[in-house]
Amino acid sequence: MFLNTEMTSERIALWLRTHLKKILAIFFLSVLTGFAFIGWKEWKEREEKKIQNSLYELQKALKQLVDKAEGKQDEKQPDFLPDLDQQKNLVLTEEMKEKASLYEEGLKQNLKSRVSAVSAIDLADFYYRYGETEKAKELLHLFALPEESSSIYHLASFQLAAYYMNEEKCEEALTLLEGLSSNKKASYLHLEISLQQALCLEHLGRYEQALHKYEDILNKDPEGYTGRLAEDYKKTLVLNRNSLERKAEK
Repeated sequence: MFLNTEMTSERIALWLRTHLKKILAIFFLSVLTGFAFIGWKEWKEREEKKIQNSLYELQKALKQLVDKAEGKQDEKQPDFLPDLDQQKNLVLTEEMKEKASLYEEGLKQNLKSRVSAVSAIDLADFYYRYGETEKAKELLHLFALPEESSSIYHLASFQLAAYYMNEEKCEEALTLLEGLSSNKKASYLHLEISLQQALCLEHLGRYEQALHKYEDILNKDPEGYTGRLAEDYKKTLVLNRNSLERKAEK
């Protein structure tokens, strides 16, 4: 039996609209802006550069269609997991499907390339926003490798976990999150991961484990934004649990 499942779902939605957007937007602004011109040091090898240029052309062709359809005039940061009402207004055209399919085929031909992992995050975002949620998840599954050392694979895992959370599939999300939380190379995400885990545990009715996670976040980040959120969520969980226990005693 869930404890105030609706409230927990609202918390998950709130988290997605704040933390995931912030983290992934920073990533995209620093790595993907000027995708054809800005490369990581690892991409200096000739073969990687060829893949990068090839995928950029495919990305650009799709982006031009999306910008035209959404009426975008200026370059803007990606809008990860937009409001559901906004998603309903997006229309996936046959031309978009064709360009997206070519883009996906291009990156699947180079699965071992880190450039393809970056492209997968980008293309999955497109699929998810346009209602192709299963395609988005299937694509990210190819690059969601939480035990890897590269941050690209951490972010692919992180985004896939967020998609599962958005659909209230917390068991699937927890599998990915646990892999990330045990990876020291992903320590820059660990506080956010702990908050995700706590929300999922609460949603699944594993309240003591959720409380432990909230307390752990508070100990590590007592004055930070994530710590303050954890404190609020913990208080709400305790109040709701106590209220249900009192009702059960009557």
